[in-house]
Amino acid sequence: MIKLLRIDDRLLHGQVAFAWTKNLGIHLIYVLSDVVVNDEITKMTLGIAKPYGTKLSVYAVDEGIEELKKHVNTNKNVMIIINNVKDAHRIVSAIPEIRAVNFGGIKEKPGVESKRYTGSVTLTVEDIEICKQMAEMGVAMEIKAVPDEKGKSLNDML
Repeated sequence: MIKLLRIDDRLLHGQVAFAWTKNLGIHLIYVLSDVVVNDEITKMTLGIAKPYGTKLSVYAVDEGIEELKKHVNTNKNVMIIINNVKDAHRIVSAIPEIRAVNFGGIKEKPGVESKRYTGSVTLTVEDIEICKQMAEMGVAMEIKAVPDEKGKSLNDML
């Protein structure tokens, strides 16, 4: 079962690796990135950051979507981590069972028009338009760094 689709530009780090996996009983972590899939050093670093006993797989986005479709109705708890809004849209469009996106951290991009929603989430104009499309699809979007934090509905802020 897919338990969490999270956008975090740092991908897998201590906060994600331990707080979310423990809270949701995650068995499998999928990092989907068309860039990271070809970066052996980053993949090695991600492998070090994952909690013991949790499996990590790194895929290009399209390949990862096909793998994730196998987990929609399994008894394995799956967390998906991506680093941008565009990939979130690709995933929720391809896997209609995913109806929520967690926004963990998206840094401001220098020189790009953007809007800060919280201290940890800044969206570009393009990101905002994509989020509006996901909202129209019925996707709930929440800004929440850790599981025990009170989240903020991005849908309400758009």
